[in-house]
Amino acid sequence: MENTLTSIAKGVGIALLSTLILLLLFATLLTYTTLSETIITPVIIIVTAISILIRKLHWKHQNQEKRIY
Repeated sequence: MENTLTSIAKGVGIALLSTLILLLLFATLLTYTTLSETIITPVIIIVTAISILIRKLHWKHQNQEKRIY
């Protein structure tokens, strides 16, 4: 049970950290360039999808090591 909770917490941490980094990069880009604010919503959706993908790839890699063939 503890291993499962640790794995979930680690996954949430990875997703949050990757989201934070990507959104900070976008905010910096938005601040120092002439990008329109209308792209904020699509970028947030894309950043969320990328964060989910990063976590999913990490989970897949983690479970392949435990898999018995």
